[in-house]
Amino acid sequence: MNALALMVPRQQSRASDSERSEEEEFHALVESIETLLFTSADHPETLDLAVLTESLAELEARWPEAAAELRPRVEARGRHRA
Repeated sequence: MNALALMVPRQQSRASDSERSEEEEFHALVESIETLLFTSADHPETLDLAVLTESLAELEARWPEAAAELRPRVEARGRHRA
């Protein structure tokens, strides 16, 4: 193998970038849901249920297992506010 071949990025590194990007998106989405739940704990009137529901729907579409874990907390917060 020559030195130039070592310098050219492999297909695997692109997949890693893609996986890393998806992981960052996942964490950002979960963090936004957690933030909405946390900030509304003391002040339920500040909860924007539409944003929370939309975020949970996006999470469910892409990562259903994670959404299943958060759904009970989201539903409880919605009942708490009502």
